[in-house]
Amino acid sequence: MDKERLKLGVLIDSYEVPAWTYYSIERIVDSDFAEIELVILNDNSGGYQSRTVKYWKNRNYLIYTILSRLDEVLFRREPDAFTTKNLEGLLRDVPSIKVRPIRKDYSVYFQLTDIETIRDHKLDILIRMGFGILRGDILDSSRFGIWSYHHADNRVNKGGPPVFWETLENWPETGVTLQILNEDLAGGKVLYRSWYPRYELSPYQNRNLCLFASSALLSRQIECLQRLGEERFFREIEKFNQALDLYSHKLYKTPSNIAAIPLMAKYLTRLLARLILKIYNKMFRFNQWYLMFDLEQDIAKSLYRFNKIIPPKDRYWADPHVIQNNHEYYIFVEEYIYKNKKGHISVIEMDEHGNFKEPVPVLEKDYHLSYPFVFQWEGKHYMVPETRDNGTVELYECTDFPHVWEFKMNLMENVNAFDATLLHWDEKWWLFVGMYEHEGVGHSSELFIFSSSELFTNKWKPHPLNPVISDIKRARPAGRIFDKNGKIYRPSQDCSAIYGSGFNINEIERLSEIEYAERQVVSVKPDWDKGIRGTHTFTYEGQLTIIDACKKRHKSLHF
Repeated sequence: MDKERLKLGVLIDSYEVPAWTYYSIERIVDSDFAEIELVILNDNSGGYQSRTVKYWKNRNYLIYTILSRLDEVLFRREPDAFTTKNLEGLLRDVPSIKVRPIRKDYSVYFQLTDIETIRDHKLDILIRMGFGILRGDILDSSRFGIWSYHHADNRVNKGGPPVFWETLENWPETGVTLQILNEDLAGGKVLYRSWYPRYELSPYQNRNLCLFASSALLSRQIECLQRLGEERFFREIEKFNQALDLYSHKLYKTPSNIAAIPLMAKYLTRLLARLILKIYNKMFRFNQWYLMFDLEQDIAKSLYRFNKIIPPKDRYWADPHVIQNNHEYYIFVEEYIYKNKKGHISVIEMDEHGNFKEPVPVLEKDYHLSYPFVFQWEGKHYMVPETRDNGTVELYECTDFPHVWEFKMNLMENVNAFDATLLHWDEKWWLFVGMYEHEGVGHSSELFIFSSSELFTNKWKPHPLNPVISDIKRARPAGRIFDKNGKIYRPSQDCSAIYGSGFNINEIERLSEIEYAERQVVSVKPDWDKGIRGTHTFTYEGQLTIIDACKKRHKSLHF
């Protein structure tokens, strides 16, 4: 018997909403787990106001407003989370009521008659997409409270503006919190936390990505509540609420004109310096990925001892994956030729003493290939390279090891999938893959898991907790999942400061068709060598431990 849909209400100031809000509500309308039964419109929102009127009303913050507008003009990209869209067509059959809330200082209170009208609809959840800071009895007018976004990690930033201070103060990532509102500003029960990358030059660009990326969190958690049921759902989200929360940071807020002058001068100076460095690097320097390895009896632990394998200046080698065969190591890598602007898969043969041969191309397509996940199964070798540019997850079989690989089948089609990594465990195949569900979202923020009882299939069952990780610091796969001393470990990338700035080793504590949990046990940054900018893949096989690393190199005149 199908479970009943959850009954929702939406609090908005107008049917005209930003694109990210429209997308968030559209996901719910198109779902089979919830339905919107009431629209609550703010009759005090003031309606349309010209830009001039808005500037005058916010004249005490004019410097911030002007610079924010300049930021938008310089860095606006499509799709734009702030493009206005109209909800009336989407919600044409949903009844609506207009309310006139009472504003006291910075808080908004509903009148008792309006609260009773809302309670008569017996809603499970109210979704706040407008109205400002809500307080009072309205907070208890639905079964599971009012769900609301706070576009920051509320443990480090309980203020605003959204995704502004993260850029200005050069934080490595941007947080988002979905919570149930209570009287404590940004201090309600946390339903979900996520972290996304930060663009170093533009608060507007950061905000755009963050809003689009987080717009899916609401529908995902509503679906999770409907599927798991009240008791299990609220037990599940306790992982976001266990720590004793003592907020010790300042309350961030929009800078006034007086505060904005030195602040914005500092930011513009930093912005100019970053732009100059960016132009210099583009003209005279380039990033090059290369390999580092060590041969020990066990996993090598001292990275400063690793030997380097440096490619010629016209290419890079990254994403190493290893198979050991007849006392030889076969290191499969992404080989990227700069002038071709496209990667292919090559293999480097290495003996037990670390002597290696030049790489030999083994797989090339008319689209980009990388991350050659290689494995053995029932006496044969297989490879799943990253083929995101083709919208697929592809499986290849080796017919003449290690040089000849033939296409076997697509495991997935019409997907934005990164660094697919297979694990055969507990008599099932598990497919770990980085994904994004909207083109405005970054590509390294979320980890999805799928399962199947067989390998050769395109019918993979999504995990009910997908995305099981939503964190730019540890979501994206970084190499083969391995077992050590009876425990299973998953390498993952840290792409917070820059793409591939480091990697982690995470112990998988629970993995089943209904559960997933992991904990980070190792975090690696390239601190052992000042010349290394990043490292984002880890693997070992036999006595060989190998990673990749990135450094800046000066361009040759012919480059």
